[in-house]
Amino acid sequence: MEFISLKSPERMEKLRALGKLQGTADALQEGIPAKTPASRFARPERPAGLDPRQVICLIDANKFYCACERVIDPSLRGKPLVVLTNNDGCVAALTPEAKALGIRRGMPAYQFRRLVEEGKVEWRSSNYELYGSVSKNIAAILSGMAVRIERYSIDENFVDITGIPGDPTALGRAMKERIYAWQRIPACVGIANTKTLAKLANHLAKDWPVFGGVINWLDLAPHRQEKAMSITPLKEVWGIGSRMGEALQALGIQTVLDFWKMDPLFIRARWGVVLERTWRELHGIPCIPFDEEAAPREQIIRSRSFGRPVTDLASLTAAVSQHMADAAMTLRQQKSAAGEAGVFFHTNFFRGDLPQHNVSRVVKLSIPTSDTLLLTRVAVGLVERFRREGFAYQKAGVILSGIAPEASADIPETLFSDACRT
Repeated sequence: MEFISLKSPERMEKLRALGKLQGTADALQEGIPAKTPASRFARPERPAGLDPRQVICLIDANKFYCACERVIDPSLRGKPLVVLTNNDGCVAALTPEAKALGIRRGMPAYQFRRLVEEGKVEWRSSNYELYGSVSKNIAAILSGMAVRIERYSIDENFVDITGIPGDPTALGRAMKERIYAWQRIPACVGIANTKTLAKLANHLAKDWPVFGGVINWLDLAPHRQEKAMSITPLKEVWGIGSRMGEALQALGIQTVLDFWKMDPLFIRARWGVVLERTWRELHGIPCIPFDEEAAPREQIIRSRSFGRPVTDLASLTAAVSQHMADAAMTLRQQKSAAGEAGVFFHTNFFRGDLPQHNVSRVVKLSIPTSDTLLLTRVAVGLVERFRREGFAYQKAGVILSGIAPEASADIPETLFSDACRT
């Protein structure tokens, strides 16, 4: 999660400088203006003397990976589409049209291979550079319309609009419309005075199209709030995992309303203060603050499909070297070191007429490092070792894992420690 404070002019300018899509996203050619146009929804400083009650928006991009693929390839709009995981083994994301064909998230690719061969569904390899670029641009859009923004995930942003004059629902609609106008990404908005309620309102906005993708929980009458909670399964409450949900369901707690009506003292005695905070958040009592610092990534992956299948070693190692250079740069930017490094590359699984080969190897490093040369040497060595002649590879990538803060990593000092760093 990343916190973006808009009280810093330098940080604000940096965010607005993200206007133009990077890498493959440049194909859209729909940049964000360097400065947000003045409007009644422009970002103000929080005025003094206004109602101090917190107002939070959760903006969630709908089917984000698939939406990004449709941005750079408009011919995919309206068609069944799936985005596969790094090794093209399973479904990472899919559109409602693909879901209607019986495809599900996490489904192995071979189970719907026939649909691909018959031309009934389109597929794409995951492109995290594209998704990350679009995500940054969405954050830049929202930064000009709010007091502060917390990037909760690649497709979700918490936005603080406390004290901004005007109707919060109208502001939420303006955010949704601007994201679509400038990035062609559909989104839903949930508005409430706690993060948990904002997540719940966002879920309802997706399930009930009649609201136009925006629900302001604070505008709902109490009896409508109770009705909404009574028809929403307990699993939709942010912070209640599957194991906790099973324990609550064993006590007859099936819906959000059932949980809302529970005794908080019983919840705290039985499950602890964390679940009690969730209960209080559902009752409109803010307990989960904005995170002030970005959490470092625990795994870094860089990959891309080739424009045409690659058969020679030089092209494959060149691609892996470039990916590792990008991954190592990200590692150094967050002041971390990786204890494990690996590569993956594979042929086109959906070309049954061609020989198939799938490689995924990760090795433990003797010394945690963020050095580009050392990490690239490992990656290229794995490619040289496991690549096979006679195969046309469709995609290649690298993985860095076992990541820890560089200051706390067990990195012994050597004569060449400083010289190796780039």
